[in-house]
Amino acid sequence: IIALIDEQYEIVRKLAVAALAKQSDLILLNIEKQKQIINLTTFQTNYRRDFLDLNILCGINDTTIQVLPPLSIQSPFDSIFLKNDTLQSRFVKRYRLDSLNVLVAQDVFELKYKPQIAAFANSGLNTNYIPDLYKRFGWSAGISFNISLYDGGQKNINRSKTDLAIQTANVYKERFLNQNSIRKTRIVNEIRALQNRQNALNLQIQEYQKLLETYKKEIIRGQISVINFVTTLKDFTTLQQDFITIQTQQQSLINAYNYWNW
Repeated sequence: IIALIDEQYEIVRKLAVAALAKQSDLILLNIEKQKQIINLTTFQTNYRRDFLDLNILCGINDTTIQVLPPLSIQSPFDSIFLKNDTLQSRFVKRYRLDSLNVLVAQDVFELKYKPQIAAFANSGLNTNYIPDLYKRFGWSAGISFNISLYDGGQKNINRSKTDLAIQTANVYKERFLNQNSIRKTRIVNEIRALQNRQNALNLQIQEYQKLLETYKKEIIRGQISVINFVTTLKDFTTLQQDFITIQTQQQSLINAYNYWNW
């Protein structure tokens, strides 16, 4: 926008020197340029602040400001149908790990019910009286055997608790799969809707660009005033801001999709 104003300012300046344009037109263009410079400075300041906040969040010790590349949806789906790949989601692994943890705990619990055989041996020396030291040395050895005969039904109760915990984990996993599939489909639909709006705005932007080019020629011929050009330029700026807002929303949705598709 600033470059466009500078270009038009130079044209109007030459016309003003030739007494074909008003000095007020130059002032009007300069005011609009200063306004856009302020907007640009604000946007750049916000970008630097948010970029450094992102580095803080990621634990990156770097103050270099860079331009972030646009996001893309990381999923094997075509333009119409979404292929459900949540079975490979890392979110699902936590339910499998929970089930494995419960099974391991059950195996550890049941170890005490298995027959246990242990061998032991020890030796000793009493050194209180040296002359008959050989009589004061001894050793022993033995074998122990343990088996659980009755536990009051604790083994069956613990097995029931383990089965219930595994069933619960499976229920939560199926619930997550259903919710995540719907969630991802909803996000993709929103992204496509924003893309349609973006395409429509892009066509409007192209028409505004043609209109501004036409106004440049008409200003040179003295057919319209600079006020019409500035008014159209403001509408064009608002349209571009709406376009960037939609792009931002789309990027945010893509980021959300990639998160739930992790």
